[in-house]
Amino acid sequence: MKTKRDGVVLLLALLCLLALEVTAVGLHFIAQQELRVAGSSARDLELRLAAQSAAARAVAQWPAEQLDSMGLHLTIPVPAAGALSTTGIRSSASIERLAPHLFLVRATAVSPLLESSTLGLIVATTTAAELAAEVTAAVRSNGAIHVGAQSRVDWGAVGCRGAHALEVASLADLDMAGGALAGPVASADSGGTWPPNALGSLTIERLAELARASAALASPVSLYEHDVTLSGSAGNGILVVLGDLALDGGTFVGIVMVRGALSLTGGATIQGAVLVDGGPLVLDDATVTFDSCAITASLDQPRLLGPFRPRSRRWIPLF
Repeated sequence: MKTKRDGVVLLLALLCLLALEVTAVGLHFIAQQELRVAGSSARDLELRLAAQSAAARAVAQWPAEQLDSMGLHLTIPVPAAGALSTTGIRSSASIERLAPHLFLVRATAVSPLLESSTLGLIVATTTAAELAAEVTAAVRSNGAIHVGAQSRVDWGAVGCRGAHALEVASLADLDMAGGALAGPVASADSGGTWPPNALGSLTIERLAELARASAALASPVSLYEHDVTLSGSAGNGILVVLGDLALDGGTFVGIVMVRGALSLTGGATIQGAVLVDGGPLVLDDATVTFDSCAITASLDQPRLLGPFRPRSRRWIPLF
């Protein structure tokens, strides 16, 4: 009887060992599968990031001259966007023209094992005339406006006029203290175009970035990072001030964008447009005249006309 009982115990022990071995083999198999999945996910992520980097390089090295003369639905490679990573991933990019000012940047990354990831990014360009159309007044301001004696705000000559002479956040902010106003006035609550710190896709922040990234002589934007006073100087183009600007005398032809306050005195003249994000704006013996030709000319710079990526930067998977 004892011998039979011992045999049963031995059999149960063997079955338990077999169950443990099967469990261990199963757990090992599951762990191997998880490792493979994790490795595959890591490679997919690395490939996707490499493709995104190639697309970003293509945008940064935008071949404007080639694209200007390229027909619709044609594609050109962007050699400068290609790269080879330390892990052997090779990336490349090309640009397809979808419409006159709409492009698809197609980027591909391929691993040594021939795994690949292809992404697309829609970007747009614009024209100087389209950007200039965003400027609809001689003066646009978010803050108070004081137009003192011997000062004038003019909406421009016949055939060259803006929609308004002034665009203000509120009519209560306008103080006509002896100055002259030639042209209509609009406020934010009556259909004014806002915000005043942007020209379509060109915000004051993007203009500042362009100025910082360019050599001083090649920059399409004159940038002052802090408060500045300019006396009796003449200039043209786009003037961006991230602090307060005091302009005493002198003439500027083009667009003046100020984040803080703006003071125009001593016979200062601006021919083009003024956009003030902060305020106040004080004109004391100064003249601002809307000039669409000067505005368009100041915006006619390749670096200002794109490409512009979507703000959400959503990537399109391509197959």
